[in-house]
Amino acid sequence: MKLVIVGGSAGGTSVATRVRRANESASITLFERTAHIASAYCGLPYHVGGVIAQRETLLPVNPAELARRHRLNIRTRHEVLAVNRPAQTVTVRDLADGRIFEEPYDKLVLATGAEAHLPALPGIELPGVFGLRNLPDLDRIMDWVKTRPVRHATVVGGGFVGLELAENLVRRGYAVSLIEAGPRLMPALDPEFSRLALDHTRAHGVDVRLGDTLASIAPRARLRAALAHGETLDTDLVLLTPGVRPANALARAAGVALGGRGGILVDEQMRSSDAAIYAVGDAIEAPCAVTGEAVWVPLAVPLNQQVRILASALAGEPARYRGALGTFVCRLFDLTVAATGLTEQRLRALSRPFEQVLIPGTSHVGFYPDAQTLYLKLLFDPLDGKLLGAQAAGRAGVDKRIDVLATALTAGMTVYDIEAIELAYAPPYGAPRDVVNLAGAVATSLLREKVRGVAPAALPAASRDLFVLDVRTLEEHEFGAIPGAVHIPADAVRERLHELPRDKPIVVSCQIGAKAHSVTRLLSQRGYKARNL
Repeated sequence: MKLVIVGGSAGGTSVATRVRRANESASITLFERTAHIASAYCGLPYHVGGVIAQRETLLPVNPAELARRHRLNIRTRHEVLAVNRPAQTVTVRDLADGRIFEEPYDKLVLATGAEAHLPALPGIELPGVFGLRNLPDLDRIMDWVKTRPVRHATVVGGGFVGLELAENLVRRGYAVSLIEAGPRLMPALDPEFSRLALDHTRAHGVDVRLGDTLASIAPRARLRAALAHGETLDTDLVLLTPGVRPANALARAAGVALGGRGGILVDEQMRSSDAAIYAVGDAIEAPCAVTGEAVWVPLAVPLNQQVRILASALAGEPARYRGALGTFVCRLFDLTVAATGLTEQRLRALSRPFEQVLIPGTSHVGFYPDAQTLYLKLLFDPLDGKLLGAQAAGRAGVDKRIDVLATALTAGMTVYDIEAIELAYAPPYGAPRDVVNLAGAVATSLLREKVRGVAPAALPAASRDLFVLDVRTLEEHEFGAIPGAVHIPADAVRERLHELPRDKPIVVSCQIGAKAHSVTRLLSQRGYKARNL
């Protein structure tokens, strides 16, 4: 078998080495248009902040060494110009001498990744204005900040990379402004968690501008960034972290089927609409593990799973890709946010019914020092309780809980199962009833109608028709309250039932939900229309 791979990032190089381990006799050629392969792009912002001190650690693989170890034909600085499907060849340009030649294949793998689309802004070409997508971009940024005084930096884009850059620029001692065109940071999260990310980022000194865009950049004594809403920022460094899209030019020109987001459509063996062409990574649209629809998930973990499936398929082994969950975790200063599966926004777009639970807990048992607040949200099917998605945020223990719930999603578990999962406990690590179990228990209570609930987002829209009862202690109430709520401490509710209406629903709230749950059960048994917030 003559295998040709286009793209020398982590996906392409992993395909090459995995296929070699399965097939010693295969001829394997990899083309990469840059000088580097398998670069650790997810580490770029952390080198800017000095967390990853040595640039070389972002280049874990030497092309010559990898080629020698696995008997691969790795050709860096070679650009693939076209795929000729009838002839089963690719047209290649050697960037060193300009020579163009045809390379035949039996099987072709497109690991072309994603490409950034920088806006066509006046001043985008000015010194001090950079995108950040690859190592050459990183080198230009580092040369700039090492040789010029920088007091203020402007980051454009409020996604993963933009927020990681903002954190690391603050680490360097810069004042930082972050401009996001959308109404919230991290649109991959539901609004409650996006708001946590926003509040936390601002609390660390970042000037966040939502719902605004960069209109132009002009040279002054410093750079002057003009925003669409009329404000200007005097800054020393502008870093653009624009959205990315599948790098699909080769596939599109060759007539390979593409999905709605422009990614190459693949089946469970990572095969495209052409039986001789496979694809992996940020270039593809593959099935969602929850819904089965084709989705574009440009993340490293799905890529590694796809590589394993593709290599098995080329070796003739029975394996299939189960689909992507979109599980991710991101650090914002000392806050961690993470998610897996579907979000509210996605479920609503699919017109799929769902129920939700949003609860606060702690990273470990409260009597052990340094317990941190941890927020956890479950989205699940209202009929059978099947888990559909989960999100979490906190200063500790967030990744652990999301990994547990990603495992539960993969296994097709329900909230009934999640309530019963036996998790490890010791005081420094968790609680006898972990926040995961607690969320499952609250969800099962809703499904079994032991208690009725209302989501926080639904409260303002229905506030006129609801009686909001705050059952916290007086000390807790002094920290702030929901506007219009009536305060009756939980211990006094039984004696003050006459103050509560019987003609409208009562929404019961407290600090973490425990007192409210007890009072909701009490009121329901007394004939009131009670719901737990």
